[in-house]
Amino acid sequence: MTIVIVEDTAAHRVLLKQGLSRDYANIVEFSSAPEALDYVKAHTVDLVISDYMMPRMDGVEFLRRIKTEVDRELPVIVATAFSSIENAVDVFKLGASDYIPKPYNFKQLLLSMEKLLRERRLVLEVRRLRRELEEIRRPDRPIGKAPAFVALLSRARAVASSAASVLITGEPGTGKDRIAREIHLLSPRRDGPLVPVNCAALPENLLESELFGHEKGAFTGADTEKKGLVEAAQSGTLFLDEIGAMPAPLQAKLLHLLQDGSYRRVGSTVARQANARIVSATNGDLTRMVAEGKFRSDLYYRLLVVPIVVPPLRERKEDVPLLLHHFMEIYARRDGKKLKGYFPEAMQAILAYDWPGNVRELENFVERTAALAPPDEEWSNETPLATASPVAAFARPAEEGVSTFADEKKQVVEKFEREYLIRVLAAAGGNVSKAADMADKNRSEFHSLLKRYGLKSKDFKKGGAGEPDED
Repeated sequence: MTIVIVEDTAAHRVLLKQGLSRDYANIVEFSSAPEALDYVKAHTVDLVISDYMMPRMDGVEFLRRIKTEVDRELPVIVATAFSSIENAVDVFKLGASDYIPKPYNFKQLLLSMEKLLRERRLVLEVRRLRRELEEIRRPDRPIGKAPAFVALLSRARAVASSAASVLITGEPGTGKDRIAREIHLLSPRRDGPLVPVNCAALPENLLESELFGHEKGAFTGADTEKKGLVEAAQSGTLFLDEIGAMPAPLQAKLLHLLQDGSYRRVGSTVARQANARIVSATNGDLTRMVAEGKFRSDLYYRLLVVPIVVPPLRERKEDVPLLLHHFMEIYARRDGKKLKGYFPEAMQAILAYDWPGNVRELENFVERTAALAPPDEEWSNETPLATASPVAAFARPAEEGVSTFADEKKQVVEKFEREYLIRVLAAAGGNVSKAADMADKNRSEFHSLLKRYGLKSKDFKKGGAGEPDED
């Protein structure tokens, strides 16, 4: 257990530490509240004992900031040599756990501390259990067993406990926002808000106001003052999605925020202190943007303290069944339907498909098939899914006008050949020789067809021994 003592008088500080050292080994002492506040924000603390009368920041303001910026349930004992009913009322209104007079009555103080620390342990245990339950129920939790995905999750969880900036990169739809949420929920800031900002969704003038807030009258239409999202993320995490789309003037202001920890509202000259961790994400190539002068190199390196790369779904095909099952549970529960799964032909097509839209496309596909499933029937092997299967995605979309006979014929033949290959491979369990026999083709000719359409026999294997994979 970590106890923080804040006392501006050296003699009182020494006396207090000596009186508590017999029962508590980990005591951290400070002579000023601002220093103590910085420590409490950055470390796990179990109880604070603070003087009431102090220069720079008194005990009342220190208490208020702990409760609003750090942890409203962190126990704080306020001590004073000038006790009064008014002072006691003030500190208890702000959430003080106890109010004791000086000189210290150590028997009384130790009893109060024992009670508060016992309650603190219960609070932390309840939080831990609640987090575990939320993790089990959380529909947006990252899911995967592919080595590359397991490695990135391990990296994300390792960096969660630090205050370092994290830059998440990956193709659209890979789930960068899920990784950002995972980092937040495993961090010391988990009880604070996670505030997402899509930097590509707003024009420059509105984005600045959204991020940093504005004062009344700062611009036309600013009839009232407004808190920005940086302020809304106090004690939490600010997630800057599509960071590459941030305009150059705002890049400079974000750099100042990262370097100095302060910002100004639009229309204000007053610097405000921020207390939010920055996690950013992009599907673009920031290195190329830096080289082309479209993104500040100093900001890039500030954001890139810990890089995390999310692989596309085509590079972790073994995760597709896990994700299918996860999304199926979500949408079956939402729509009140009984969904067992996909029939074998659809499953083989799903595994063969490259999912260019990644996890987002897969989730949309499951939501669509769930919506089309009969409401009062179990979704079994007999349930037709032809209209919902990603096999339909292999067909070219209808185009305006009419192509030449040769072009139209080529499209129809290609569609037929690909769908036929998928069906015959599924029926043969991924065995190329068997599939070639079923198709009345020699093995080399059949293998050439597989290569032409980017199909791999291993994606159709049902498990167990068999012939070697052919790519």
